[in-house]
Amino acid sequence: MLGKFILFNKQIKEHKKFTPETKYSRRFFFPWLNTLDASKTSLDYGLPWFTFQAIEYIKNQLPSNAKVFEYGGGGSTLFFMEKNCDVFTVEHNSEWFKNIQTFFEKNKTGKKWKGFLITAEEGLIQKDPKKEEPSHYFSTEKEFGNMNFKKYASKIDEFQDEFFDLVLIDGRTRPSCMAHSISKLKKGGLLVLDNTERAYYTEAFTTVLSEKFQKVVDVFGPVPYTMWFHKTTIWKKNGL
Repeated sequence: MLGKFILFNKQIKEHKKFTPETKYSRRFFFPWLNTLDASKTSLDYGLPWFTFQAIEYIKNQLPSNAKVFEYGGGGSTLFFMEKNCDVFTVEHNSEWFKNIQTFFEKNKTGKKWKGFLITAEEGLIQKDPKKEEPSHYFSTEKEFGNMNFKKYASKIDEFQDEFFDLVLIDGRTRPSCMAHSISKLKKGGLLVLDNTERAYYTEAFTTVLSEKFQKVVDVFGPVPYTMWFHKTTIWKKNGL
């Protein structure tokens, strides 16, 4: 445990230069430590795979019975279900999707969950695609090098505008998912984007985020299941 404590504090020191709020991360040390059992998955813990700061904010701010859309499911799905939310999940990995289904079948807890398995499609939308370009539907993962995620990112279009209280983007082709999600959030709704240390995720959305949203969480911090700190950002849509 001592080695993990030293690593934890080293990361606080490194990252607080970029987000000063990181210095308050020490209160998450033991919750973080308790999620590092490699024999378990996020379905065993029921926690999202993004920063504890973001988890804490959502736990306090998201109302029960909220409508949630998530790109990428697992622990986050259970977390939202625990708040009695209606949860709609898009997942690209068929094996992991089956694990989520099996969990709900075994525990009989999936009445308010609707899952969609949408795998990558063959072929690129654009020759020489750019990872930051939403209309290219491109994933940087090597296994998807000649594929696209247009159907995956576009699934949310089946819902009316301003339908969701929260949209979580923590899966494939995140700039594309951002482009499709913004209009689907209610006024006062939360847009959650993980791994925002990758600046290209938001390059295409600088104007809309500054004009239509308020940034409420933006901090490097500890993340369940992983040794390393990452950054999760949450924006609240203006209007309420």
